[in-house]
Amino acid sequence: GYDAKDIQECKKESYSIDPSELRRAGGYLEEVLARMYPPDGKLEGYESAWDKSNNKIRFRLNELSVWTGINGHGKSQFLGHLMLSHMKQGARVCIASLELKPSLLLSRLARQATGMALPSPDYIREVNQWYYDKLWIFDLTGTAKAKRLIEVFIYAHRRYGIDTFVIDSFAKLDMADDDYKGQKVLMNALCDFKNEYDCHVHLVVHPRKGADETGMPGKLDTKGSGCITDLADNCFTVWRNKAKESVVNKINRNELLTDKEQEKLLMPDCLWCCDKQRDGDWEGKLSFWYHAPSFQYLSYENQKPQRIVPFSCLET
Repeated sequence: GYDAKDIQECKKESYSIDPSELRRAGGYLEEVLARMYPPDGKLEGYESAWDKSNNKIRFRLNELSVWTGINGHGKSQFLGHLMLSHMKQGARVCIASLELKPSLLLSRLARQATGMALPSPDYIREVNQWYYDKLWIFDLTGTAKAKRLIEVFIYAHRRYGIDTFVIDSFAKLDMADDDYKGQKVLMNALCDFKNEYDCHVHLVVHPRKGADETGMPGKLDTKGSGCITDLADNCFTVWRNKAKESVVNKINRNELLTDKEQEKLLMPDCLWCCDKQRDGDWEGKLSFWYHAPSFQYLSYENQKPQRIVPFSCLET
């Protein structure tokens, strides 16, 4: 048997095995320093496509952004412009456009990338070549199985280093609007994915139907479970100024305008609203002007569209 002395010796040599999930706060020091003082002086993540928002909004890895907006108000096109900017900054992007065929999606992106309504075939080929190590498409139009979508995303990240994913839209992820339990399971799965694989996920969510299109929906107006915006790191809304468009239509019909209608012409074409930014201290609205030929969103009126992808033989 063991006497008291043997037992005391065993106690001296013993040590506890803490659960792997339990760590002392000091063990995160290097990660904290890297976040607050980046080694190369560059902040984490990607800037937006517009200078006016670069000191306000940043798209970091390990984040999930929820985008909403009234149907037809341009949230998908706005997001496309943003993704082209991220690709230019070095992002590798995968777009799951479940509502548009790939050819239509890429046609729209080609106009945004070139800043032109109808770029030449050679310019389109140049854009296509530029996409080579920057853009991938999840090719399924219709209702997608959420589990399969995430499986493909994991493969895409591991195989190609893709770090930015777009899901357009939540309504196409094979669950009912009132399936709140299923929506919470999916949101938790997306959060686990972006955290484990250091990715940014952009999720387009439709809003509830409002009385009309004049009011801007926000994070509290998204259709479905409240967990969608609760679990998101960022919440954005894209709103189109339909009232201004109606005045422009009156001008095109050579109709006289009231003083109030004249004032509407001074308003922007589009507002980008940030309702939530978990790792940022700015929330608010930014104004943009829409350039219809190129599908680009411009920072100020009469600004020329940008050629995001350069080309040496530009049309005259």
